[in-house]
Amino acid sequence: MASTPPRVAVVGGGIAGSLCALVLKNRGIIPTVIDAGKSGLGGRLGGGDRTIETFQSSHRRPARGDAGVPFVRASDPRLAGIFSMLEAKGLLAKWNARFGILGSAGGGFLPSGIIAGTSVRSMNKDSGEDSSPNNANKTTDAGDFCGFIDGSKAPTYVGIPTMADLCPGICRAADIEVILGSSVKKVHLAPGGGWTLSLDGKDGMMADSYDGLVLATHNPLLASDTIQTIAEGELQASKDDHDSSSLIADRLLQLSKDLQLIREARQPIVSWSALYPSDVSKDRIPFDAVAIPGSHVMQFLSRNASKPNRPGQLDGCELWTAISTSQFAAHYADADLDQVAEIMSSEVKQLWAPYFDNSHVPDPIYAVAKRWNAAFTPQTLNLKEDSIALAPWRLALCGDYISNSYSTPFEAAALSGLDAGERAAASFFQ
Repeated sequence: MASTPPRVAVVGGGIAGSLCALVLKNRGIIPTVIDAGKSGLGGRLGGGDRTIETFQSSHRRPARGDAGVPFVRASDPRLAGIFSMLEAKGLLAKWNARFGILGSAGGGFLPSGIIAGTSVRSMNKDSGEDSSPNNANKTTDAGDFCGFIDGSKAPTYVGIPTMADLCPGICRAADIEVILGSSVKKVHLAPGGGWTLSLDGKDGMMADSYDGLVLATHNPLLASDTIQTIAEGELQASKDDHDSSSLIADRLLQLSKDLQLIREARQPIVSWSALYPSDVSKDRIPFDAVAIPGSHVMQFLSRNASKPNRPGQLDGCELWTAISTSQFAAHYADADLDQVAEIMSSEVKQLWAPYFDNSHVPDPIYAVAKRWNAAFTPQTLNLKEDSIALAPWRLALCGDYISNSYSTPFEAAALSGLDAGERAAASFFQ
């Protein structure tokens, strides 16, 4: 390897990209994380552009909550080791609270200890889903968001101080360069090797060159276009070498098409956040976080104050968050978000009704909804590997769409990022 460490661009600052960059840095590579988000890294952990940070209480104070994925777990020992390290650095903390299942329309609360060993998916008789692994949506619209109940043997972690701070914290702790607010419009193979990226950022269009490239965005369209570019180069080469280059080009073109299909299959999700009077929800509601198998509106509901290092009250109010089903999000894909927030608030009102006897269930003081248009995918490339590495071009792909070996999209993305970092680093030592 040359005396100057190679530079690798990691496009996408979610958990896959952040962990990939961490591995590269530890292997002597200089990674640069490039993310289109203007307010910070995090991807789905941050809930997109962190709209929740502008959430205002009745006294106009900001109320930061978890607008994205509300928790993480690691059943795989490789990821569990990383989580232990992040916990030691103060970036993660264990979330121990009153977990369980909540029946739709006031069906009652069952603590997780009572239903241990019971599959939540099998309990949902009305979902109409094929529960076989090949057809299962990893967001588990059957009501068990990201294996909240079925995967409860593994510790439940949350980011500190919020989930949105996890990925920035990883990069900051490892002193990794981060470029925010820049979307990669095009990547080009440099004539002498390496990659040139065309970026559209706050200062307009710009280009930068790197020795290697890792595509860690959850949207695989950029990966598809990049693979197609390589394939076209191989087709050009096949005019002189009809055997090997043509075969390689055919395989690359098929991979490009498969990536496009995965993008088309991605499904939306809506996250909901609302403030309620703390004396109402705290004294009456017997749970802190629940999966909701029977609801067609939402699949997960939690009380933010039950998480470690979260404020107990916000001007006398408590923050609650929820994750919708993908069917609900798709049905209201074009609806105004205020309307969506109102519908989800009404669903919470019905779910809470049994705990208020005959008294009035309060409306939220304030509620907002955030739409993820392409949150999760119900299908993957179904590869045995956790990532894709094309060593001759020093290109790697990672994300939750590579392997179908893991129970949650977060774990699939995280392990894919770790694997891509190792394989991208190895390409410089071959």
